[in-house]
Amino acid sequence: MEHKGPQINHLSFADDVIIFTSTDRQSMQLIMTTLEEYEHVSDQLINKEKSHFMVPTNTQQDIIDKIQEATGFSQKDSPITYLGCPLYIGRQRILYYSQLVEKVSKKVSGW
Repeated sequence: MEHKGPQINHLSFADDVIIFTSTDRQSMQLIMTTLEEYEHVSDQLINKEKSHFMVPTNTQQDIIDKIQEATGFSQKDSPITYLGCPLYIGRQRILYYSQLVEKVSKKVSGW
């Protein structure tokens, strides 16, 4: 990627992808162009109903609206689950890990 270009980081596994970026128009356009190109070359469609974005709780509504308009994705509050693990913004809360602890406890009790 060009040194002066927008920095985009991602986590990708199987059919789940997390992309971290800023909210500037250029970055969002680059992401959407890349996703559209992926659809074209892979012959797979991205399900926008299952695609979400997260922002900090103090994000202004006009920024949220711009992200929704640019991506077609809906906003989702944290925590979200990625590969079975809760991801959240801010301080961790025991509540976020309750499902994971319950799942591990059930497996351990079966030993």
